[in-house]
Amino acid sequence: MRVGKVMRTALTVLLLFFALTSVGARDLARLPGWIAGGNIAAPPVSAEAAILIDYETGTVLYEKQADAVIPPASLTKIMTIHLVLELARDGVISLDHTFEVPRAAWARNMPPGSSLMFLGPGQRVSYAELLEGLAVASGNDAAVAVSLQLAGSVPAFVEMMNSESLRLGYEVMRFSDPAGLSPSNRITAREYADFVRRHITRWPEALEDIYSKRTILYPTEANFDSVMIGGSVRQENRNTLLFDYEGVDGLKTGYIDASGYNLAVTAERDGRRLIAVVLGVRAASVAEGARRRAVDAAVLLDYGFDEFRRLEPAVPQQAPIRVWNGRSDEVGVAPDRTPAAVLVPRGREEDVTVSVNTAGELTAPVEPGQPVGAVSYRLGDEELIRVELVADTGVERAGFFKRLWHTIVRFAQRFLA
Repeated sequence: MRVGKVMRTALTVLLLFFALTSVGARDLARLPGWIAGGNIAAPPVSAEAAILIDYETGTVLYEKQADAVIPPASLTKIMTIHLVLELARDGVISLDHTFEVPRAAWARNMPPGSSLMFLGPGQRVSYAELLEGLAVASGNDAAVAVSLQLAGSVPAFVEMMNSESLRLGYEVMRFSDPAGLSPSNRITAREYADFVRRHITRWPEALEDIYSKRTILYPTEANFDSVMIGGSVRQENRNTLLFDYEGVDGLKTGYIDASGYNLAVTAERDGRRLIAVVLGVRAASVAEGARRRAVDAAVLLDYGFDEFRRLEPAVPQQAPIRVWNGRSDEVGVAPDRTPAAVLVPRGREEDVTVSVNTAGELTAPVEPGQPVGAVSYRLGDEELIRVELVADTGVERAGFFKRLWHTIVRFAQRFLA
């Protein structure tokens, strides 16, 4: 299918933007020492690779071979969804726009054994429907339809996927197709969990609107201009934890022979959100593979919710700092930001220590927001978080006579010390 001149121009600009705004390799989070060296029993998982992170803080709570390179299978489709949402936000497309399903995206033209949305001849489909087809039915036909409509070809859309991966700074995550069929697609659990975290932050509404939908019914009479061809197919979301784990509201499953059974899942309870990624679960049957990956993810989520507690550190009130040679003799001290929440093992909340270091004195001029110290929150030997302390206002230099007097006073203090 050919795309219009306007679409081609917009995609060219977008690809150039992706290429020019690459942020380079990211320093991805690792398992903190206070977990690795603590007395918390790590949960057993059968997956070849797995990771559990806290959404709010980014803290890694569990990892197993998290840097092993594994094909994502249909987890690939989250990147496909991500790009559709990005183009909609940029005004390149409207999610409500409908178009005729291209022949190459018909279900009958997909590889044998494909998961399908059941796109077919005579249908008109919207981007919003394709997003549901990607997330719920895991339709390979939906991935092809998106690629052809947005980029004109599957290879051109794959270029967009990899440009975005580069822009986000991932060293391993690369794609060969938009559906995840190829074993040459590659991710790591660590990079993918980070991507999911950023994706949720960018598109929080997608959890309710797309990923948490339990069923999809397609096609319907609304997808045909005249007489409906064939019947509707109702499909359940392959993420079984949506049905039987409290708080789960996304995201995606995947399977090809080369990868085994994969799952990226997120759940929220009592104001805390966790993200788990399990890759490379092996099983002799589809039913057993789906069960094992769900069990692995549930075990990780249980561990994260049960074994860790969220703390909101309070910054101790600080006395003003003496200022020499200033129009004011002191300046107030304030944190440069509200401290982010931290996680600690259950039962060790009282073991968190707070230490404060501030400048004993300052010499004018003092700029508003000038660093004057820091507050450190530690658990054992490891720092959980550091908050910078700054001057809450500015202090200009005093006139000549006050500066002279301060010089005399400081000299006397040193002489008498």
